[in-house]
Amino acid sequence: MAYAVSSALPRGGEARLFFSRLFQRLGVHCSYFVGLLGIATYELGMDAFGISALMLLGNLSIVVGNAVAGPVVDRFGPKATLVRSLLVMVAVFLVNALVLSTFAVLCVVMAAWSLLTGVLNTAYKTLPPYLVVPDRYQSANGLLALADNIALVAGPLLGGAVTLVFPVRAVFFVATAFTLVAWGVVLRMTLSAAGTDVGPGKADASERHGLGYVLEGFSVTFRTPALLVMFCMCFFGFFCYGAFDSLESLFYRDVLNVSVDWLGWLVAALGVGSVVGSVGMMAAKGRAQRLVSLHGAALMLLVTGLGSWLYVGTSNVWCAAAGQVVTGFGFAFLDPTITMLAQERTDLSVTGRVISTISIGGQCAGILPLFVAPFLAEAFGVQPVLVGASIISTLVGLGFLVCLPRGFGHEKVSE
Repeated sequence: MAYAVSSALPRGGEARLFFSRLFQRLGVHCSYFVGLLGIATYELGMDAFGISALMLLGNLSIVVGNAVAGPVVDRFGPKATLVRSLLVMVAVFLVNALVLSTFAVLCVVMAAWSLLTGVLNTAYKTLPPYLVVPDRYQSANGLLALADNIALVAGPLLGGAVTLVFPVRAVFFVATAFTLVAWGVVLRMTLSAAGTDVGPGKADASERHGLGYVLEGFSVTFRTPALLVMFCMCFFGFFCYGAFDSLESLFYRDVLNVSVDWLGWLVAALGVGSVVGSVGMMAAKGRAQRLVSLHGAALMLLVTGLGSWLYVGTSNVWCAAAGQVVTGFGFAFLDPTITMLAQERTDLSVTGRVISTISIGGQCAGILPLFVAPFLAEAFGVQPVLVGASIISTLVGLGFLVCLPRGFGHEKVSE
């Protein structure tokens, strides 16, 4: 295990990938939960319907961001996309910091923030094939996830600490500084289509414009069995988590009865499990390598469902923290595994669009529960709705694990 981890330590382009993602996500995680959701829940006193409307807008905007990012990344490259998107994100953070919050302002900020998040996520997930040879995909994607998950621990802790000393919106100044560091690291990246001759601008010129170009990611995904399973896994696996988007902060306030800084502490617990999960994925060798597969992804979906059940199943804050650790482990192993498998099964000229298509599946699934979660919470209470969502997610993971044929998706293909 020690050798496997050391062999995956960041170096060269991987180091820049790791540190850029680390600082970019530090900016997000130190300000999103404590700052944006904290203002909505504690400062503006929103109820389940208001937060659901805000999260619905955010999720729809992420879908738009993912849809836009795929074609943009494939045409202009991930570096150019990141350089411009990070600067716009800086502007969004500054608006959050300087403009007095109202529901209308939060809606505008949430829409812009979420759209950029969709773009940035797709651009970062498309970077590894431009930086490393295929044999390094596992370590590069693991490092990308590790950076995100370290930020998931450190960011909320920092955000919670800032709110103990300064007003809540001070976290957005901290986020601005982190994002500028990430932008500087991206500027120093040198990209090459490692292991392939296909890159931005090298596809048939007739295919590089129009609706057909935009929809090519869906076409490749739906006609490739392994990619289609990944899409369905993300869609059905994340179907019930939209309920968490609209009710989670209310669960903290009304069921756990904790103050706003606990949004930071419990998300940090999720980050601890996520760090372990991403390191585990990155270091998986020998027999453990079988987990870096579609069956492994199905197992991790099951783990996330069980962890979520523990997270919301009681009113004890320490049980909630333990559930966050388990859930984080599952998600952190699952996400880079899906990304790596998608990279292996697509030509570089369409990788951005395929990854954005799979991401859209997960995001769209998370939108649907936002329409009904507030009404269910009004009728049955916040906690029963969250427990029900966790049970359904657990059953989805179990279903994929049982129904996928042995050996399915193990082959490496190129579209």
